[in-house]
Amino acid sequence: MGANHFRTRWKREQRGATVVLVAVGMAALLGFAALSIDVSHLFQQQREIQSATDAGALAGAALLLNNSTNGTPIVNEASNIAQANGVTVGEITNSSYGAVQAGQWNGTNFTAGAKPYNAVLVPAQRTVNLFFGPVVGLKQKVTAVHSVASLGGAENATDFIPFGVGNALVSGLTVGDQFTIDGKQSPGNWGKINPNGAYQNSNAWSDDMNTSGYNGVMAIGDTIQTITGVAKDANAWSGLVGDTVVIVIADNFTNGSGSIGVVGFALVKVISTSGNGNNLKVTFQLEPGLVNGSGGGPTNAPFASTRVLVQ
Repeated sequence: MGANHFRTRWKREQRGATVVLVAVGMAALLGFAALSIDVSHLFQQQREIQSATDAGALAGAALLLNNSTNGTPIVNEASNIAQANGVTVGEITNSSYGAVQAGQWNGTNFTAGAKPYNAVLVPAQRTVNLFFGPVVGLKQKVTAVHSVASLGGAENATDFIPFGVGNALVSGLTVGDQFTIDGKQSPGNWGKINPNGAYQNSNAWSDDMNTSGYNGVMAIGDTIQTITGVAKDANAWSGLVGDTVVIVIADNFTNGSGSIGVVGFALVKVISTSGNGNNLKVTFQLEPGLVNGSGGGPTNAPFASTRVLVQ
């Protein structure tokens, strides 16, 4: 009887210990589950405000023109777009940065207020209420982010027309300035280009000028061929008057057949065209704006620009 009683008591104690261990384990598992929910919620909120500041910074950078010194429209646009994407004015101003700011990005750091502006910073700080944190005395958690978008020269471009001008023809110009190619006064400084050997005849070149342009990719440092002959230039340009297009900037342009080096791209509006052949004249105006491509190229005017998130 004594032995049986001992075994029965031992089994009861064992079951009781098991229940305690299961209870402790369940509490730990529930605690980890609760912690995971709160951490996931916190990261989701952080991603939300990061997406908003990214959008605001990129929108502000789109207004960074060559040698920008007026930061008001840049800051307003960045702030408005950030708010439209889910952050509040208070979440911006409560951040450690205190406000949306225009400034300069030097490749490593952002300096607020430095001119001419080439970057914009958009910060945000959000206080996130936790679901299970109050159990351990943690009701809220603060998450802070910031985004910096910079405007730089276009390292490469797509959707450009197959035409280029020599760097000497546009050197010293800036946004809003006009220049003219003239068959009599500026020979050797402009002409047709043949990217990747795409054009086997003048008709193919002219067709691309009058449609969507060349949709391949060209980068600074590329060497491309030029095309001789100007017989169809007037027809090619007539349909572009009033349009804004991207053209290639070359080092020392060869008038006729030869090789040139790409040093940049420019966004231009075709103002007028007249004449044909050696009498051809086309007037352009350098325009502000962005090209389809990536940043990293020259930043001096009049080269076309791209915007990139740098921080």
